[in-house]
Amino acid sequence: MCDLLESCLNSIRQYAGLPPEEYEVHVIDNHSADDSVEMVREQFPEFLLTANPDNKGFGRANNQAFSQCRGKYILLLNPDTVVSDNTIPQMLKLMDSLPNAGILGARLLNSDGTFQRASGGALPTLKNIAWHWLFLFHLLPKRWAPQPTFLIEDRQGTFDIGWVSGAALMLRPAAVGENIFDPQFFMYGEDLELCDRVQKSGWRVLYTSNASVMHHLRQSVSKHSSAEIQASVVKGNRAYFRIRHGQMKTWLYDFLLTCGYSSRWCCFAVLSIFDKDPSYAEQGSMNRHHAGVAFKSFLRCGR
Repeated sequence: MCDLLESCLNSIRQYAGLPPEEYEVHVIDNHSADDSVEMVREQFPEFLLTANPDNKGFGRANNQAFSQCRGKYILLLNPDTVVSDNTIPQMLKLMDSLPNAGILGARLLNSDGTFQRASGGALPTLKNIAWHWLFLFHLLPKRWAPQPTFLIEDRQGTFDIGWVSGAALMLRPAAVGENIFDPQFFMYGEDLELCDRVQKSGWRVLYTSNASVMHHLRQSVSKHSSAEIQASVVKGNRAYFRIRHGQMKTWLYDFLLTCGYSSRWCCFAVLSIFDKDPSYAEQGSMNRHHAGVAFKSFLRCGR
């Protein structure tokens, strides 16, 4: 985790595109178990560091920084991200040109430089959840397709969107209120709730392909062995869905995810038998775990 954070902070220092006196960087450490705190203090003394005595979760940690920020705009970055030379200047330019933009999401790239579909998408509904998790996009005509929960192609330009990833988003403080994220979310799902809330308040949520950020997906989460933190991948998004759609639809949502994760678990398990690529076994194990979390929620009848 320490090396990921160091790369992220170095990229900000190198590519901020602003004089040092015109921006500030807040680093919130959620009780990391490595040398991250010492590294920030020694190598980035100009950055503002808060070292928490425990893990407060993604949302609450960002809210801590928000209460200290003084900027016209705020850029949220995961510690496992790296910005490029035009990322921040381009996002600032777009926000200045769009006074009704509350949130602007960046184009995320995987570690190998390919497009990351989790950059954003439509807010989840039973229809687009079923379309994705039950592989209906392989079975039914494309004209029946709902707006996808994830961007299915590397669409170019700047456009309105349901949600953007909290891994790299720029926001206008006036658009979010007292806190950026709802503090009931520990990790995952908070970006869905944020984007939904901002749009309901009359602001636009936008995505742009003109600003790219490398995102080493789930590298920061993978450093944590806690089963509860790993389960948050499922529970966080589910918590948002329940807030927006209620108990009965959440019960159906749990059923769809149980089926979706279980089918993927079986597929990767079979692949791992015939191909010794360790990624298949890892994907199978992850989907098995997530299927178990979703099934337990389903048995609780959407509670």
